Amino acid sequence: MKHIRRLLLPALCALLSACSLAPPYERPALVLPDTADADKAEAIDVRWWRRFNEPRLNELIAEALRHNQDLLAARERLQQAEALVGLSAGDFFPRPDASWEGGKQQLSSKAVGGPPPNENQVANYSAGAHASWELDFRGKFHDAWQSARFGQHASAADYDALTLLVAGNVVKAYSAFLTARQQVQIAAATVSQREQAERLQRNNVNIGGNDEMELLRVQGELSRARYSLHMAGLLQEQAVSALSLLLGRSPAQIMAGDAFAAATDAPDMLQAHPLPVALPFKLLEQRPDLRAAEYALMAEHFNVGVIRANYLPSIGLDASVGAAAATRGGVGSAHSTTWSILGVIRLPLDFWSTYFQELMGEARCRELAHSYEQAVRSAFGDVRNALSAITRLDLAGAALEQMESTLTRAATVARNRYRYGYANYMDVLDADRSLLDARLDLAEHKNSRIAAEVDLYMALGGGWDDNYTITLETATPVAP
Repeated sequence: MKHIRRLLLPALCALLSACSLAPPYERPALVLPDTADADKAEAIDVRWWRRFNEPRLNELIAEALRHNQDLLAARERLQQAEALVGLSAGDFFPRPDASWEGGKQQLSSKAVGGPPPNENQVANYSAGAHASWELDFRGKFHDAWQSARFGQHASAADYDALTLLVAGNVVKAYSAFLTARQQVQIAAATVSQREQAERLQRNNVNIGGNDEMELLRVQGELSRARYSLHMAGLLQEQAVSALSLLLGRSPAQIMAGDAFAAATDAPDMLQAHPLPVALPFKLLEQRPDLRAAEYALMAEHFNVGVIRANYLPSIGLDASVGAAAATRGGVGSAHSTTWSILGVIRLPLDFWSTYFQELMGEARCRELAHSYEQAVRSAFGDVRNALSAITRLDLAGAALEQMESTLTRAATVARNRYRYGYANYMDVLDADRSLLDARLDLAEHKNSRIAAEVDLYMALGGGWDDNYTITLETATPVAP
């Protein structure tokens, strides 16, 4: 019979600790677009930036993921969340402590029943170990542990979301740098041409061969080209500063602007990619901020269970063992041993506070549910905006490329007509000015197209791998 009790007690404790007063979790219902083709979807690629096939970009993102201060801070928050899970798990086990006490005490001989004056000093020495254990029959500790666990998942998802954001910003800043550098090259070439034309027109005016009006027009266009050159240089410097911050560079490096000390091998521009054949919306479940929002909602459900457990009594065990004596040497001697085993039942009576705490917890659950629904809506809005931007930018890019080709031909024709005396130099200036604007616009447009593609990657939570098929199970967050 004794052996049966020994077996039943742990089993009963395990059974009772499995109870939970938390409200059951259900994902908020939303009317979503058709996901019938979800089983044909591409898988999420967390290293989506490698699709640009640019080694220098890969190095910059790797540096940012190692040294970005926001990411380092998020990593420490994740460590805190992991530590909280371990701290919550400690509530399942007895809490031990040890103590030692020793000293003398003088009692009053004048008090009623007091000792004689020569015997009023008392010495006491004791040592012992103590442990207390509260049985989790209400599921309070279980719910607290579950809440901490999903809080850890939310912190991990927050870290993933920040990683996605940092990587996306690095790609955008790098693309902006390449765009500005290309615009600097275009503007510098135009400045060189205008300076040659200005010298030629000045010489013609000095010998009386040309009207001063042509010289003034050339000088005006030269100033315009120099303005474009300096503004492109400003954009390039701003992109370098943004990258330095994203990469976690030191203040000295930021001021030196050496983020691209080895950027001479960088390409002219990043190459954009066409849209995939299918992008089922099931992919959005991999988006880190949506996972973080749902995990936070799950954690709060278990917090409500912790609060509800305060309506019920708590049952625990309190045990101690030790020794006490009037002298140091007497501690541990025969008949100095002390021990106790106590059962403890505590009945909470402050139901008023618990009731309103429960109301607050339930309202917090509803608040997080609304936040999750809003996050889902925002995610679909982000995807729609990115898809629309890519589609429109592709059409606009084709028109810009056609315009640039046409204006290049027009500038060539204008120069030939001027060379053979069929037109004045004003026609050449007009054609060159239009061509310069078209080339600058085309470079900026390519940067906008890259930014829109990056926005799509970020809206989906990553890229897509054409060699792997996603399943609904791999796309679904972990349920409690």
